[in-house]
Amino acid sequence: MISIYNPTSQSVDLSDYYITDSASGSGGYYNLPSGVNYYNNSIFDFIVGFPNSLSIESQDSLIIGMSDTQSFADYYGYNPDLILSDMRDLINDAPVAGVASTIGGAAELGDSSEMLMLFKMVGNDNVMDVDYFIWGNAGSSTAINKTGVGSYLPDNSFELQTPYPSHNDGQTFVRLSSSSEGNEVSSGGNGITGNNETSEDFLNTWSVISTPEIVDGCTDSSAPNYNPNANTDDGTCGISIQEVYTQYGADICNGDLDNQSNFIYTVGLIVDYSVITNGPKILTIQDSEGYQLDVTVWDWDPAQPNNGYQEDISHYLDPYNSTQYYVVVYGLLGSYNCNFQLDASETGYGNVAINGSITYFDEIQTDGNYQLNPEIIQAKLDIAPYPFVPSSGERLDYSYSFQSDSRVIVRVFDISGRFVTSLVDRYFEGAGTVDMYNYGSDWDGRDHLGQIVSPGTYVMHLEAMNFKTGKASEDMAPIVVGVRP
Repeated sequence: MISIYNPTSQSVDLSDYYITDSASGSGGYYNLPSGVNYYNNSIFDFIVGFPNSLSIESQDSLIIGMSDTQSFADYYGYNPDLILSDMRDLINDAPVAGVASTIGGAAELGDSSEMLMLFKMVGNDNVMDVDYFIWGNAGSSTAINKTGVGSYLPDNSFELQTPYPSHNDGQTFVRLSSSSEGNEVSSGGNGITGNNETSEDFLNTWSVISTPEIVDGCTDSSAPNYNPNANTDDGTCGISIQEVYTQYGADICNGDLDNQSNFIYTVGLIVDYSVITNGPKILTIQDSEGYQLDVTVWDWDPAQPNNGYQEDISHYLDPYNSTQYYVVVYGLLGSYNCNFQLDASETGYGNVAINGSITYFDEIQTDGNYQLNPEIIQAKLDIAPYPFVPSSGERLDYSYSFQSDSRVIVRVFDISGRFVTSLVDRYFEGAGTVDMYNYGSDWDGRDHLGQIVSPGTYVMHLEAMNFKTGKASEDMAPIVVGVRP
């Protein structure tokens, strides 16, 4: 592919612009005004003009594919602006099968040795060089030197032109700056501004990078399933569960929602899973604001590993798996008894083709960092000594210690002794300490229903019961939940 960038502040009409990789043989692009001896007729080379009236906007790029559009898209993940056959053939305007053309039948950019020249036709005598690049084993058969040709000014000799080394498979050349050509001579040359394109120090103005890998995903940074590594948007950008309530809340009870084809993507943390007798499997997912949504599945089983094309999420639902999972859900939004339901079935009610899906998005390691310490003989809590404000996204770090062979339970109660939530329920064979400092293992200030607790004083309670002796060791510590003024 070839990428051409317009660094100027104005749109550029490309009607009089041309591009070529043809330097070897008897023909030279600089003879184009004469109409003869400007192309070497190699099947591997080309010399073409841009389509009439085509412009490239200021600060914009134009991508030219060397093969057909589909092959380009399959490799790069997007369509080029033009392909080589879209350019103006200088004999027939457009390539004609079986007729001479200035686009070789196997035209390509060679990996081992090649040159590219972008130039402009001016009047009937000369052309002006716009940009020039040579690489690999370029020499007199590949590089350009118009010295002594007609009225052209001298170019640098072949010996003074230093091509950039050829690259490996999976790599591509890229210019280091879109606005500078380094120490290129700015006057006395055949360039469009009087510069000497053949004087550019390519070793210091170009580089080699890995060919960009195609990463499909959501490229909208405001979407809940945004993928910062994606470079090709695959149409999966979703809305948050909170946005579901905002956009569709008015229709949740009037039946209008069920008469619409609201196919959506959303993201949530799996917080519950249940199976309804003679009904669907239901996953409850929750967003970062505590809004929850029931996801229904009628014709495949999320708890089983083999569901055809569906991703295996069975281990996400294992009650003994302490890792928590965020999933991306695609389905048909509806309502039941004034509650939202997102149907992720393959085929929905009335044989509607949904092709729903539930796929991995992210995970939270909730176990914390366990450090074995056989000297510990009793339970102990250590809580970060400051109020925290969960309504502002703050979280509470803490650690707990316990004796060996113990079931360890950490709960939160309000000041009146009412249960708020359970944070830990694990068995440990060896005595030790667990630091709950990582995101997901610390407490987010929510109760067992996923709601942010009210400001006030709470109590964290630790119980470690030894399975062999039946003896329990306990500890408590106060927590202050604050609020922003």
